[in-house]
Amino acid sequence: ATEVGKGRYSEPLLSSIDWMLNLAAKDRPQSVEAVLERLLGRTAAQPAATPTPPSKSTETAPPPTATPPQPKKSSAWPLGIGVLVLALLGMGSWAYLNGQNKTEVQPTAPTTTTISPPATTAQSTSGTAQTDPQPSPPQKTPDPTVATANPQPVEPPPALVGHLQINVNVADANIRLDGQPVGTASPGNPLNLEGLQLGPHRIEVEAAGYQPLSQPTQVEAQQWTQLALQLEPEITMGELIVRSNVSGDTVYIDGNAVGPTGKTPHRLAEGGYTIRVEKKGYKTYEQHVTVISGKQDTLRARLVSDRQPYEPKMVPIPGGSFEMGSPAWEEGRDNDEHLHRVSISSFKLAKTETTRTQWFSVMNDDSPGYAPCDTCPIINVSWKDVQSYISKLNQRTGKLYRLPTEAEWEYACRGGRSADLYCGGNSIDQLAFYAQNSGTWSDEVGQKQPNGYGLYDMSGNVWEWTCSAYDKDYGGGEQRCARQSSDANRSVRGGAFHNRPNMMRSAKRGGFQPAERDYDLGFRLAQD
Repeated sequence: ATEVGKGRYSEPLLSSIDWMLNLAAKDRPQSVEAVLERLLGRTAAQPAATPTPPSKSTETAPPPTATPPQPKKSSAWPLGIGVLVLALLGMGSWAYLNGQNKTEVQPTAPTTTTISPPATTAQSTSGTAQTDPQPSPPQKTPDPTVATANPQPVEPPPALVGHLQINVNVADANIRLDGQPVGTASPGNPLNLEGLQLGPHRIEVEAAGYQPLSQPTQVEAQQWTQLALQLEPEITMGELIVRSNVSGDTVYIDGNAVGPTGKTPHRLAEGGYTIRVEKKGYKTYEQHVTVISGKQDTLRARLVSDRQPYEPKMVPIPGGSFEMGSPAWEEGRDNDEHLHRVSISSFKLAKTETTRTQWFSVMNDDSPGYAPCDTCPIINVSWKDVQSYISKLNQRTGKLYRLPTEAEWEYACRGGRSADLYCGGNSIDQLAFYAQNSGTWSDEVGQKQPNGYGLYDMSGNVWEWTCSAYDKDYGGGEQRCARQSSDANRSVRGGAFHNRPNMMRSAKRGGFQPAERDYDLGFRLAQD
């Protein structure tokens, strides 16, 4: 203590602390009261000065004077002990506070107080006993841990804010902070925003010729947050219209289906694209195009059928309901044509009757069948012959051709105009080859006017097989195909080149044995 506190505290105080520290551990006091008791004991144990023996004299020594009352020792020592204890505790606390908080007021230097040890008692040379002088009361030593300087006023802590730096990749970018304009930035010249409120913010950046950008950010306390924002060039648009020579197709732009061809333009960013148009039964059309900003272009795709030359051209027939048969007042009406309502699902029907070229492209040369020309309808073929042809055609093409039902045939014949007498209208000469405008054989297909669905020769030229069994009373067989093993008559429709007009009517019916062949019997194909 003497070494550490030299110059700060009085030497007697430091000496007393060292004495306490030099005690054996078992002898050290463990409380303030024990420290007081040991210090008082240490003072009383100090030996008094040996009185000077009186000198020899014949005179009788005067009686000794009474020792004056000594002041109570407890009046000064408790203060000294308290100072000692506070010093022991305060030295470490003062050192800690002094190192931890430099802004606190430093304690003033303690006042040094010298505590004189008690004086010894001595006899005077005259032999009179002298009383021991009493120690002077010690002065109070200030506690070094208590600041004596006036405290300085404490300033309130500064408000917590943060800062933001915004860097951009384009010139003269306008910047908004939480919806409010705050300035501009350019490459190498960022926008610095200081003293921002802490927490989330939203930055919006706009520049001419670039897409606007919006981005959230977070401002931290007493920190700079840097943002590097990349603006993308503005997308410029053009328009492309894709048309084709068919309906029911699908347009693909860079592999993505966008709907059918038509007059509606597709809005596309400027650049190159691969356009593909597809439809079942046609070869795929593909073309690369370039879309220019602000310009509208039209691509006209021409689809070519992928059918083989021997396959018929098929016409889609929409589904619907109609009155099958004929009304009671129709001229030339037969008793097997009673009127009834029938519903038909959509299907496909060949545009023309099957020709001789188509037939012999599939069948052997020695197969039954005849026609006066390659493009004339094949005749002299039975219902069973036709089934053999269909089986071979399907095997070769991988498709599913068939004959139409009787109900499908009449529905397609009327072409959506159920009031017409013939298939496609009421003028027989414009629609059909029949007895009054034909020769002794069938004629080339597709020469007369088509009906409302684009089908040729539905009236006249040759009778056409259906897949249905003939039922005079229309018991439902007209709406389905007969079993191939059945020997029931099969329905035939349409009339032939040698028949009178009455036989060309849309409602006219006929029936033949499935194995029967005739010079006026042909067919056309259907497909689901």
